[in-house]
Order: sequence, then C-alpha cells, then structure tokens
Amino acid sequence: MKKLLILGYASSQNYVDQAWDATFPCTYEFCSFEDICDKGIKKCLLKVSGMSFDGVVSISERTLLIAALVENHVFGKKIPDYLIQCQNKYISRLEQQKYIQEHIPNFCLSTDNKEL
Repeated sequence: MKKLLILGYASSQNYVDQAWDATFPCTYEFCSFEDICDKGIKKCLLKVSGMSFDGVVSISERTLLIAALVENHVFGKKIPDYLIQCQNKYISRLEQQKYIQEHIPNFCLSTDNKEL
C-alpha cells in the first residue's frame, strides 16, 4: 500500500483525518507546519525517517516550499524553479505573464514608498 507524507497546519489535521476515506488506496503520515517551525525540518524528518513515502503533499501554500524541501531531502528530487519563483509575488507574476499574459493584470514593482 502506498504512503503519503502530508504537510499542513496543525489546525488542518482534524480535517484531513475526517476527510480521509478508508477506501483510498494509500495511507498517510501528517506533519504540521508548526512542528517544522518549532523543531526544525530535520527533527521532523527524523520522526518519520525510516518510513518510506511514495509522495509528499502540501495542503497549504506556506507548506508547499517545505514539501519541496522534504521531497528533495527524502527522495533526492530537484526543487522545481517555479516553486521558488512563486514565493515572491513580483517574480511569480513575471513568470505567469510568460504563459498566460491575457490573464495577468498590469503590475509593477515599487522601489520606494511613494503612492502610485
């Protein structure tokens, strides 16, 4: 049976537990964002090390980058550039504009605190 590592806020763990259907063809281990911040990513990975995971799932935007780091550490996968780029709104908009220009509003980067 496949096993997932799910990353999210501690407050979302009950939601995940309740929403998880026993008929899903896999099991999961939940690791909270708060644990990662309090204990550090290495200690959280030690908690689940020895467990083999078939995938890492993030259920919030903030844990997405951490999920990518876990995948990199556990599975040796390269972190896709777009995950890093999407952490900054301006850079994210520049990247999005390359692919879906008609759906991206006009924007600019203000380098001072003056009103535009």
